[in-house]
Amino acid sequence: MLSFPVKTMKLRSCDTPFDSADHVFEVKWDGIRCVMHFSKNQVRLQSRTGRDCTSRFPELWSPELSADEAVLDGELVVLTGGKPDFYAVMERYHAGQRRTRVIVNTLPAQYVVWDILRVNGRDVTRLPLAERKELLVKTITTRNQIIPADWVDGEGVALFNAVKQWELEGIVAKRKDGKYLPGKYGDWLKIKNYRYASLDVMGISKKNGSVLVGHEGKVLARAMGITAESRDVLRKLHVVHETKDARFFASGYIARVKYTVGPRGIRDCVWVGFDR
Repeated sequence: MLSFPVKTMKLRSCDTPFDSADHVFEVKWDGIRCVMHFSKNQVRLQSRTGRDCTSRFPELWSPELSADEAVLDGELVVLTGGKPDFYAVMERYHAGQRRTRVIVNTLPAQYVVWDILRVNGRDVTRLPLAERKELLVKTITTRNQIIPADWVDGEGVALFNAVKQWELEGIVAKRKDGKYLPGKYGDWLKIKNYRYASLDVMGISKKNGSVLVGHEGKVLARAMGITAESRDVLRKLHVVHETKDARFFASGYIARVKYTVGPRGIRDCVWVGFDR
């Protein structure tokens, strides 16, 4: 039984793109994971964590679907310059009722749907992905604010190279015969379009332990995923300045980081190690 909220299927990380006749490959959209519950012309939207976010996205309240009832899984995105803008969709997600009325027209959201979990009272999570894709395409009758995600059959490397050229977040690989496993890790693999850089180690956040990295005295990103060995080194660095949010170090250490790029700069910065 798929009741509100649904636990979404999780993705594992994969470092290298690949080709496989057993897989389909999709663009990884940089937005907010969202499940849509549609029944009797009524819509409820939930985030990955189960939060009801229906009131934040009124442009999605009247989807044109061929089904009387459906549960869909996908990503809420806001496009800036034709590319997904994570900060813009987060602005929509956190907006109150009054603010939403203002920005719904300037920052319109689209719902990119990649899976269908239930249709007309039937739980379809145990069907193979290929069959669920067919059901999804038949269910979404118009491409307006709700769009079925396109996919490529077998050719993950070519799609990843295209994503690199388009400067998008990455791709997702999914087995054609895979079932949807609510709340669990299945066979979905995310392959991110990471770039690499060497940046100055500038400080450390008191809130979450992320490392502040930057260039020429300007913080550019907060690197996550610090190893225990690197954290031991950071603890020994000389602190030259401290605020309520962070400790800042003397210059001289360089970090190697990987990151993705969005319309507003660095996204998803991950610690690789010390460069020297």
